Amino acid sequence: MNKYQELALKYSGYAVYKNEDLSDKIDRYTYIKPDEAKIRIVQDENYNITKYYLRFQTGVHTVMVGKKVYEQQELKITSNPSVIVPIDFNSKINEIKLCYDGAVEPITIKLEYISADREAYNQKVKAKIIEENSKKINPECKTGKDLVNIYWDIADKSVMWAELNVYLLTNGHERKVVSYKEKSDITFKSITGLASGTYLYEIIELGLNSKLIAKTDRIKFTIGTISNDFPSNAR
Repeated sequence: MNKYQELALKYSGYAVYKNEDLSDKIDRYTYIKPDEAKIRIVQDENYNITKYYLRFQTGVHTVMVGKKVYEQQELKITSNPSVIVPIDFNSKINEIKLCYDGAVEPITIKLEYISADREAYNQKVKAKIIEENSKKINPECKTGKDLVNIYWDIADKSVMWAELNVYLLTNGHERKVVSYKEKSDITFKSITGLASGTYLYEIIELGLNSKLIAKTDRIKFTIGTISNDFPSNAR
């Protein structure tokens, strides 16, 4: 690469967009390092987004991809013409050639693709669904002298079982004292014979093959004190 090409790259800013109309605003351009002659295209965390749009500033006159030539065009988002090159993770372009007006010879630029972590995204989506389902359980309880009545809703039609666990809170430790598993048509449980003390309960709703559908936090209640003032679970 000669000095004219190196100088041209200093002004060859580019940006990568996810939307064809370039509506996802890019705050700043990236500039190609002459010693690398490479553009890295990082996929969105959502790996289902595979098409992107590589935009070059006005310094680049045309871009060649094989025999195809992309020329400058007027854009609604700016008064400066730009060259837009479509990119697809399912049909990757290995290199492009930047062409300039004047004495600068075309520059071949390699494209490097950084794919999203599919497993991480799947887990994130799964956690979000569980979080939204969990809001629909609406757990509530009523306490008596030695008992607690616990109520809940079924969060999703895929729920087959509801698991109810009760813990005794002693010296900062949570010790499971009872556990029940009820079919999805049961949304109430009365637990008797509880000694005075502080307890917590949780409801876990499960689908086929014990798939987690929804889950509450552990919710506190007290036996032996005439109080039902628990905003998160009082009916």
